[in-house]
Parts: sequence; structure tokens; C-alpha cells
Amino acid sequence: MTDIQTWYETTFMPWKEQAETLRQEKEAFELRVKTHAREVKHVVALLLEHKNKEAVHLWNELKLEPTLEDVSVDLRGDSLVMTVSAGKVINVPLKQMLMDLQRLLG
Repeated sequence: MTDIQTWYETTFMPWKEQAETLRQEKEAFELRVKTHAREVKHVVALLLEHKNKEAVHLWNELKLEPTLEDVSVDLRGDSLVMTVSAGKVINVPLKQMLMDLQRLLG
């Protein structure tokens, strides 16, 4: 087997398969968000009302990703702090999140 074939099979193909999996997951997430547009808007409203536990419960009930353990708005109020499974923390700028939701929901 040549070096190119080895690279193709051991590096490129696994990367290509992972990229395709990520694309499919993103499409599935967007479909779930569109399907549950009213509920997603309700989740956002709950967050704006500081009803974080209710928002987490509804988010997880809709089987949206990532699965949340907790969510809150940071002290400055400009980003969403999501605690996902295994305690990993994700900071999402609120402005960007709202723009993405608006794009998805139309």
C-alpha cells in the first residue's frame, strides 16, 4: 500500500465520516428545533424570566442537544452558560444564539 493510500484510509476517510456524521447531527437538530418552534420559543422566554430549571426540563424533554444539567445567564447578561452532561460548561453569546434561533425559526 502506498503512503497516499495509507493516509487516505487511516486519516482522510475517518475525518470524512466524522464530518458527515456532524453534518447529519446538525441537520437533525435544526429539524427538531423547527418542529418544536413554539416550545423552543417558550424555553427562551423561560430563560429571560430566570426560570432556569423549567427551561432545562423542557429543553431535555424535547431531546434537544446537548442534554442540559443547568443553564443560566452570566453576570454581565451577555452569554448563556450551559452545563451539559459530565459537568462540562459551554458559554454561548446570547446575541449569537438569538440570531441563530431567528434564522432557524424564521
